[in-house]
Amino acid sequence: MSSLYGSDSIGGVVNVITKKGYNLDNWTGVLEDNYFLQEQSKYGNTNQTNAFLMGPVIPGKLGVSVAADYLDRRDDDSPKKPRFVKHEAGNLDATVSLVANRHPTVGSECDSRPSGKKATIRAAMVLGFDRDAASLSQHAWYGDDLLEVKTSSATKKRAQNIAFQEMSPQFIEQRNFEANSANTFTLGDHKLTLGAKLYA
Repeated sequence: MSSLYGSDSIGGVVNVITKKGYNLDNWTGVLEDNYFLQEQSKYGNTNQTNAFLMGPVIPGKLGVSVAADYLDRRDDDSPKKPRFVKHEAGNLDATVSLVANRHPTVGSECDSRPSGKKATIRAAMVLGFDRDAASLSQHAWYGDDLLEVKTSSATKKRAQNIAFQEMSPQFIEQRNFEANSANTFTLGDHKLTLGAKLYA
């Protein structure tokens, strides 16, 4: 989804992405494909595809958004002096937003980002990187807006795979959990915020 925020993005696209699906009247989406052709054939070409879809499942209550992008950068044709190796990367992001009533908002998000590189520098080498994440958040107001509550929790998994020619592949995996809570009290003309954060 990050590619949709790049310098080439159209302002209207960004405005749509920053909205919630349940606030839209109709489904909307974007499909974009870019192909970058190098002037010199010894340099690899690049192809990038972006897709985005958002809309209401239940207008004013439940909305869904899905974004995906794929990048394919070919390697340079220079066996003696390697410049850039082949690189592939993809991203899939899905978000569900729910409004229980006029105040509370609940959202969940899933994110998957696989990528990889293959190089032939002295010995064949393959690098693979994968990232998966899931999160759940709540934003609510209580007591005639005297108390504002924000809570979120997320779990993330990162995996790295390194393989050299004639060697056993090495696999490294890391898992993290993060939780945040912030409670803001309105005391007349003043506000008091109390919160906690857990990272494991």
